[in-house]
Amino acid sequence: MENPYDDSNLVALGDTLNTIDTGKSELEKVIEKTGIGLSWNEWVECVQWLSVRFTKGDDAPSEWSETYIKAMYADLQYYTYENVQKALIKLHGEGRSYAPNSSQIIGMCNKLGFNQVISSAQAERAAKGQYSECKGGAQHTFQDWGWEYDDIGNPVFKEWCLNMYSVDSTPCYAERVKNEASLNDYQIRCKPEPMTRERFIFTMDKLMKLPKKQQDELLQYRNKLQTNKDIGLGEEE
Repeated sequence: MENPYDDSNLVALGDTLNTIDTGKSELEKVIEKTGIGLSWNEWVECVQWLSVRFTKGDDAPSEWSETYIKAMYADLQYYTYENVQKALIKLHGEGRSYAPNSSQIIGMCNKLGFNQVISSAQAERAAKGQYSECKGGAQHTFQDWGWEYDDIGNPVFKEWCLNMYSVDSTPCYAERVKNEASLNDYQIRCKPEPMTRERFIFTMDKLMKLPKKQQDELLQYRNKLQTNKDIGLGEEE
């Protein structure tokens, strides 16, 4: 039986695998045209850049809490790394004494004519075929979780999304802080006292009886905890 194809048009398999054009997805085309929002690591680089240029006052970037840095990133994630950098350089060049907040950075982005783009998180979800923030469905369904401590030791009431695509999949586990005004009486009564550095050390030493080395490691991890003096409970030890 004769080959129904023209041998002159056939290419060796090895060459075909290296040269075949599979085309670009719509997502790739959008990213190529408009760019992608800065990543968390890129934002951390921006904060480090600010830290060595704005060093005065209690609101210096080196003193920013993790919660504040994350909040700023949530505001700025829809601008490219390059455009955020340009906005920061422009703001620094104005002769400012204090570091700009996210609103001022966005204002400069707008002034320079920079448009919002798809965020890194959105692009990552879309690349996985997930087109919503919830990993278990179209919309988050938040449920009361309980009290936790933020990075400086203040109690915050958390809600978690436990949606799943199926019984075999991992829950979404997205979380958010619930406004205390919406808590019931029982939840308010269960609110713990702030976790201070002194209380944290006492808990590790007297209650948990952890070895000194482990205490030091945990204390280094929670190095932003406020002190008793910070919240008016007496002099710092």
